[in-house]
Amino acid sequence: MIIPVKTSKWFTYYLLFLPLVMMYSVPGTGIRIPTLLTAIAMLYSLLQLANRHMRVPIYMLLPLFMYLTYVMFKSSLQLAFLCGSVIIIISAICTGIVNVFLLRKVLEKVAIVAAFCVIFQQIVHILTGIHFHFYLLPFFANDLLEQYNNAITTGAVEGMYRPCAFFLEPAQYSQYCTIGLGSCLFTHRPKTKNALFISLGIFASTSGMGFVSVFAIWGAWALSRQKTKKNFIRSLPVILIALFLVFFLLDNISFTHNIINRFTSTSGDDYNAINGRLFWWDTYFGDFNVSDFLTGFGLDNLPDGVYFTGFMKLLYCYGLIGTTLLLLFLGMLIIKADIFVKVCTSLYTGLLFFADLTYYHNLIFYIGVYLALYIFNKERVNIACLLYTSPSPRDS
Repeated sequence: MIIPVKTSKWFTYYLLFLPLVMMYSVPGTGIRIPTLLTAIAMLYSLLQLANRHMRVPIYMLLPLFMYLTYVMFKSSLQLAFLCGSVIIIISAICTGIVNVFLLRKVLEKVAIVAAFCVIFQQIVHILTGIHFHFYLLPFFANDLLEQYNNAITTGAVEGMYRPCAFFLEPAQYSQYCTIGLGSCLFTHRPKTKNALFISLGIFASTSGMGFVSVFAIWGAWALSRQKTKKNFIRSLPVILIALFLVFFLLDNISFTHNIINRFTSTSGDDYNAINGRLFWWDTYFGDFNVSDFLTGFGLDNLPDGVYFTGFMKLLYCYGLIGTTLLLLFLGMLIIKADIFVKVCTSLYTGLLFFADLTYYHNLIFYIGVYLALYIFNKERVNIACLLYTSPSPRDS
């Protein structure tokens, strides 16, 4: 028998706001707020796991837990503790602790508010040249404040004005808000006006990854609206042509052309955002040897001052073993989940090759959200099947 479980608003808010507080520390200490909240969430998760009767789908989570266990053995005590907390929190999420209705509602609202903030920042900067930020600077972690000082004070990154509302950088803003965009579209009654506004906000942030993600989500949503395989095949070229025409139109508008140029430019004088993220590939992976990268070198041996994408970091630190385990889990989730989670997980997997989304708080948030949606939809289908097959009182 399937027994509905009680969800936790507190835990749902913890999951939702984890990326929004990642840059802040507890005043007067060196303790990051995400780390403190995660420690509390881990203890709460342990209590919930002890009190709940729903089984954690180990078969589904086994590759992920094997990856995290492998990371623990190749890491310092602090990182091992964080990996252990990820395992416990993800397990609790899979018991249905997250209120999915609240999760999607807040994701959409945060994306809309953030879009308003970014558009406001762009308008103010265009009219006055002033950068208006939405950070709580007294709580900012000292190392991040120093690292992002120019972006915080001027909003300029790589020679462009790149606002990101209350997120640390445009890439993180777009990565978070594309889930809100997908939530608006992949529902019984799509909220297309909200989705368009969120898309406009992502464009206004000048995030190249966000730009591509918006096109991917709208295209996937349009294809998902086709009820039959025949309609899908007929609609595919039409949708692709429509997306190309929109892309061509945006490429001929000065503002959006600058965004597109960040990741399409091949001129030696122009900055290419993709090349910038893969700059160190030849240095550290150019003479790739399978035996060298089978087990990885561990996080402690990661080169200082070098930007690695998530995939590069996985391969260098945890080798082919760790990389394969995480990608296997993501592949299983893509295959088994509904269309909304398929699209989001596919985007996350793709972004691993261009951004570093492997920190513990990223794993908790992104994988936690995807699994919460997956578990909810799976249980909803199971309950529907149970109700459909159960005999009515009249039949008994």
